[in-house]
Amino acid sequence: MRHVQPSQLAAVAARGARGVLRVAKARVPGMAQQVAPSSESVLLVFAGGRSQAYQALQWLWALERLDDRVRGAGGGVGIVCRDPDVVSMLQARTGLPVRSARTTRALSQELRAPKVRVAFYPNQAALNFQALASPLPAHVHLSHGESEKVSMVSNNLKSYDHVFTAGAAARERIAEHLVAFDQSKCIDVGRPQLDQLSPPPPGFPESERPTVLYAPTWEGDSAAMSYSSALSAGPRIIAELLEQGWRVIYRPHPQLGKRKRAFAKADKEMEHLLQTAGPEHVVDRGSAYGWQLGVADAIIADLSAVAFDAVGMNTPVIVVTPDASGAAVLHGGILDHVPTLDPQRLRVRSALEHAASPEAATRRRALAQRHYGDTAPGAQIERFINASLRVIEEREAALQARDSAYGTRRES
Repeated sequence: MRHVQPSQLAAVAARGARGVLRVAKARVPGMAQQVAPSSESVLLVFAGGRSQAYQALQWLWALERLDDRVRGAGGGVGIVCRDPDVVSMLQARTGLPVRSARTTRALSQELRAPKVRVAFYPNQAALNFQALASPLPAHVHLSHGESEKVSMVSNNLKSYDHVFTAGAAARERIAEHLVAFDQSKCIDVGRPQLDQLSPPPPGFPESERPTVLYAPTWEGDSAAMSYSSALSAGPRIIAELLEQGWRVIYRPHPQLGKRKRAFAKADKEMEHLLQTAGPEHVVDRGSAYGWQLGVADAIIADLSAVAFDAVGMNTPVIVVTPDASGAAVLHGGILDHVPTLDPQRLRVRSALEHAASPEAATRRRALAQRHYGDTAPGAQIERFINASLRVIEEREAALQARDSAYGTRRES
């Protein structure tokens, strides 16, 4: 684990089922067909494949609520996927229009449609820059969860018209690590996903035991992003939880083990431990995220959005400290405010007891306020909708001012 000073972090970011319920990934057969651009005022532009689809899936509910507001005013929300294979996957989960724009020409047609005012982006994919070339909509970065990963302070944030930040902590993090970043771009929206937690899937087993969610992140694509505990501690964490009488929900990151075989092997080892432990344990590889937070009595996570979601829910949470020497970790971050586990000296029982203490709950509430602001039911989705409406109105006003000043005819 490498502690990184604020002046260094932006540079680092630039470098780069037998006996157990197994929640499977959704699969919908068939190839998506290209559909002519429609008349939505808001588009989610998703550049990613099926293994990254979780980044878009977690925004569907919030976008549907936004659609309820803008459609009556002649707008609407649509989704544009750069990978045609993702279209059917999203169509199975939402009634919003979902279309494919594999080519730059198709993408340009989407973004120059006469009513489009806002384009949202849930990740930092390089293909986003093809969409950013369109001058008409306001381009807004959403991300896919609040965290202190080095990717959250990418210099690429400067390319967007706005950045929807979770709260004060995100704004401060960006201000400290990005040189000459325009803070007026940031608009706090909280974590709207926490206002809608879906129920457990059909067949979710009942249990009288307390439930712990263990959700290790993936191995990362660089030394700085090496936050996963799956290899360094995962099987031992699972074994200790089982020995202590917990019911375990194991939810690995969708990309865990995709880059390094050792992590894939550790993942299979953890699945085997739970399969042989009994039917009340759950291996969750499904695309739906949120219900796990609602049923967990405690959460063990890495330095990822799952840990911050637990803070937002005020659920007892333990964060596993990164074991990799190159992992970039912020001074004064979440590791200094919640109980932690050292992969070299696991003390799972005492960490869980500490996480459940009144003192830890008080610290979580303070941390949630700093990261998310008001977390009262419905407050975060309302901030997201209001922020979106504000950007739509500002873009409309800017386009009208341009047309009035220069007589420019909008593309159609």
